[in-house]
Amino acid sequence: MKVIEPRVEAFLRKTYQKNSRALEDLRATALKKHVPIIDRDVENFLKFTVVSHDVSRVLEIGSGVGYSALVFAQAMGKGLVVTVERHRRRYREAEANIAALKGAVDIKLLEGDAREILPALEGSFDLIFIDGGKSHYRIFFELALKRLSPGGMIVSDNVFFQGQVFPEASVPRRNRTSSRAMQEFLELVFKEPYHSVILPLGDGLLLTTLSKEER
Repeated sequence: MKVIEPRVEAFLRKTYQKNSRALEDLRATALKKHVPIIDRDVENFLKFTVVSHDVSRVLEIGSGVGYSALVFAQAMGKGLVVTVERHRRRYREAEANIAALKGAVDIKLLEGDAREILPALEGSFDLIFIDGGKSHYRIFFELALKRLSPGGMIVSDNVFFQGQVFPEASVPRRNRTSSRAMQEFLELVFKEPYHSVILPLGDGLLLTTLSKEER
């Protein structure tokens, strides 16, 4: 679900900072094959956040083909990206793409269920990006909080769930569990001790940080 007016999006597209040629080729290939990757406006925001907040450690839940991990790495220049992917085929694709394009940043690709992997991770992260199974966002979020650096941010992508979280939405039967789970997750993050805002980027981009008292 795109929430930005097409002519506004077309104008903004001219302002986006280009990636390396290799990363642009990966993006084009993914789109051609209809592989889900982050929207360009979300990508631009993430790059800005990494640079403006001096982010050096990123945790990503949902690697896909490795595109967004590589975006983080390119914007950071140095540091660490840990990215988790549970689907074997996507993991293999991400593994190959990251090996070819990662550059100087250390990217650690972990295969498995984030619900099992996150509790065993060591260290904390300045930015945690949630882009996995929609029905699990709440548990991903609760696990991510334990790995969040003081003053860090959790960014959750696609929280509009193609409009299926809206009260008037007609939700297909196969998506009803995920829709309810996302609605409950959104209710949670707008309560204390969290500070949250949804940006109308991509399919809804949620930013959450803890109150100063809880950091």
